[in-house]
Amino acid sequence: SHKGYAVDKAIDALRTLGIDNAIVNAGGGLHAIGAHGDRPWRVGIRHPAQPGIIASLEIRGDESVHTSGNYERYFDYQGKRYHHILDPRSGYPAAGVLSVTVVHPDGTVADAADDALFVAGPQAWTAVARRMGITQVMMIDADMVVHMTPEMARRIRMEIDPPPKIVVETP
Repeated sequence: SHKGYAVDKAIDALRTLGIDNAIVNAGGGLHAIGAHGDRPWRVGIRHPAQPGIIASLEIRGDESVHTSGNYERYFDYQGKRYHHILDPRSGYPAAGVLSVTVVHPDGTVADAADDALFVAGPQAWTAVARRMGITQVMMIDADMVVHMTPEMARRIRMEIDPPPKIVVETP
C-alpha cells in the first residue's frame, strides 16, 4: 500500500505551509508532528475484536503509526472470514494474527512493516522486525495475546479492563 508515503507527503505539505503541529490520518496509517498544545498527541489503537480501542500511546515530535488488521477489508464466505492481507506462500489470507501496529519515523517503512509482520505471524515476527530495523511493534495474535517489543511496551497503555495477556519479545 502507498498510504504511508501519501501521509508523509501530506505532512511535508503542511510543514511547507508553516504548520508544525498536526496529525494526518488515512485509515490505519497516521503521521503526527509536534504536539497538541502543551500535551503530546494521544493515539488510540483499535480493538481487533470489538468496538473501541484496546490501547493508546502518546506521540510527541515526529512519528508514524500504522496498523494492519484482519477487520479492515474482508469478506465472509461460508462462515469463514477472508481478509485482505495475503500470505504469498499460500495465496490465502495470513493466519494467526488479528492486528499489528508499528511505530516508526518513516511512514512508508511503517506501512510496509505492519503487513510484513502480520504475514510473519506470532512465531516469526521478531526475526522480520530485526531484519527491517523495526523496534516498536504491538501484535495481537488470534488468541488475543499481545506481543510487544520492549520499546513499544514502555510507551503503550492498555485501555481495557482486565488487560490482555502481554508477552514482551526482543527482535
